[in-house]
Amino acid sequence: MEEMESWIAALEREVRSFEIYFMIGLPGQTERSVWETVAYCEELLGRFPRGRVVPFICPMLPFLDPGSDIFEDPGSWGYTLFHRSLEDHRRALAAPTWRARLNYCTDSLDREALVRVSYAAVQRLTEIKVERGLLPEAIGGGIVDRLEETGSLLDRI
Repeated sequence: MEEMESWIAALEREVRSFEIYFMIGLPGQTERSVWETVAYCEELLGRFPRGRVVPFICPMLPFLDPGSDIFEDPGSWGYTLFHRSLEDHRRALAAPTWRARLNYCTDSLDREALVRVSYAAVQRLTEIKVERGLLPEAIGGGIVDRLEETGSLLDRI
């Protein structure tokens, strides 16, 4: 992260903005480490004001790529797969929720935890962007409302 921050600082005058993407669903990643990432995103927003750095956080959706080393040997990478065949993937894509489409969980985040922390982390980062004036309240509020509504629906499905 230090190297990335140095690179951003060195190029700050040359580049209008930097989008930085953090993934949820990595082996060894816990709910706590996801929240630490959200806190780091807030720290970056404070360190590089004026919208120069725009962090995003999201889960790896919906599949680990078939044919990749991770797909072929998920256990050695810290993953468990739920969909292996083409038919498994086809059925998953027709499922009513992305939780059911998700073809993996990790050694530290089961499917439910991965979904729950993903929604919560995206919501919190959206709120932070609104608080810092990087996202208009109307847009950020709409995103938060949809995330809350979707989370509520997922709990009932």
